[in-house]
Amino acid sequence: MSSDGMNSRRSSGMQRSLLAIGAMLVLIAGLSTWSAGLNGPYQFDDYVTPLGDPASQSLDAWGTFLPRTLRPATKLSYALEAEAGLSGQPAARRVVSFMLFALAAVLLGLLIARLEPRAAPFGALMLAAVWFLHPVQADSVLLLSGRTALLSAVFLLIALLALERSRPLLSAILFVLACLARETALAGLLPLAALAASRPGVSTRSVLRELSPILAGAALALLWMLTTPRYLQLAEFSLLGRPFWHSFFSQVGAVPLGLDLLLHPVRLSVDYGLPLPGKATDPLFLFGLGLYLAAAAGIVLLLRRSRIAAVGLALWLAALLPTQSLIPKLDALSNRPLSLALAGLLLLAAPILLTVFEGVRGKASKSAATGSAIFPAGPGLAAGVVALALLVPLAGASVQRAELFRTELSLWQDAAAKSSANPRPHMQYAALLHRAGRNREAREALSAAQAIDPFSSQIAAMAKAYQPEEVSQ
Repeated sequence: MSSDGMNSRRSSGMQRSLLAIGAMLVLIAGLSTWSAGLNGPYQFDDYVTPLGDPASQSLDAWGTFLPRTLRPATKLSYALEAEAGLSGQPAARRVVSFMLFALAAVLLGLLIARLEPRAAPFGALMLAAVWFLHPVQADSVLLLSGRTALLSAVFLLIALLALERSRPLLSAILFVLACLARETALAGLLPLAALAASRPGVSTRSVLRELSPILAGAALALLWMLTTPRYLQLAEFSLLGRPFWHSFFSQVGAVPLGLDLLLHPVRLSVDYGLPLPGKATDPLFLFGLGLYLAAAAGIVLLLRRSRIAAVGLALWLAALLPTQSLIPKLDALSNRPLSLALAGLLLLAAPILLTVFEGVRGKASKSAATGSAIFPAGPGLAAGVVALALLVPLAGASVQRAELFRTELSLWQDAAAKSSANPRPHMQYAALLHRAGRNREAREALSAAQAIDPFSSQIAAMAKAYQPEEVSQ
């Protein structure tokens, strides 16, 4: 064998070894980061699902309630945990969520590497690690109720990889499972369609042929939802319970705020109280609407120019449109859609970063003969280096966020401190303080809630109940 061949084999072996070491280090970093909150109690929506949900209590119960329950794929995972005796062990159940989360990060890295070969394994690994270590993931990993978003993301990412490998039937099955894990995954049709339409040399007929099993699966999932009582009750609660246009303006206006939260994760909260727009002329609403229109135009323009960027924009839209547009919901801004939206933004960022690094490397090669036989994919490695520079502060912010989940009191103290327009975090914090015998602080928290909503009868009743005994007599 020639010396060039031996050097090539040595270089390839070195790359594989370094990649394996890097993946192991990222996994250890993720476990170390999120373990800070694994031992906390059940929190927030966990008391509704899985704890209070009949279908989540056992396999028999899941089978009994299957025809009329929400999100049966996710509730099957809860039922399996209950059968294993984990109902009273939230830490063990969070470990299951962490394993699903790690799988999702691997799938995201594979998708990046598949759609952008220039990224090489190192760049794809580091970009996936940014997603894996971002503090916005706390709700999906440390709240059991957040598994709906996590499990649907896992199925959707596998569906994208299956379609990329020209397995539309498998992709359709996985897509249906994503929809049965969380109904908002129906919007996953958008990145799947973008993926199929961005193949080189495809025609409209071939795209429709490839997507036909997925469209059939979407129709079946939608039919299931339309004939299942709990989905209909949820739709009725959403559509009839709130002013349509006010919700629409608020939810679209929350889109740029969500983007800001991804860039400034220190502002993340379990329950937001940020001022949101309530009319069409509000700059925040117009900004959110502009982001949607720009993303839609970007998908069309990039379909034949950059597959990964087009799919990334489509994934970002799919993550946000179901909860940040026409269907009114209780909370105009929440973290769970932001998790998948971040994955879309990382797909979009990959070719941009690589193009910049290729230009830098081209200029450097003209001025000096630099390079490494070990790392032939220089731009991909450069993208990885930049992503690595983000990992340390992200991991630190995630540790701080995870530590809040150790107790209910610390989690809601943080939420109350960040809420200026929503009385609920202050009320929840006050209730926990009262339960801990800290009535003076509870009354202070209620005062903050009353300043936001001075006419709430519920706040007034709580304030009366928390008065010192000699005052209430």
